[in-house]
Amino acid sequence: MRKTRPVNALKKLGIGLAFGAATIMSMPTSALACTQVYMGKNLTADGNTYYGRSEDYGPRYL
Repeated sequence: MRKTRPVNALKKLGIGLAFGAATIMSMPTSALACTQVYMGKNLTADGNTYYGRSEDYGPRYL
């Protein structure tokens, strides 16, 4: 019967935990976010200022 060294067991545990954490973090999630755009008068060719916002949640599109 082969004995397992404690260091090898800890390495395997660490690798398993890292793999599990990476798997959980890579799962898709839904995010409620919005996008905002602001362009000042020095950034546009005609000197106008633009501001825009778009919400990514279905019933609240602007």
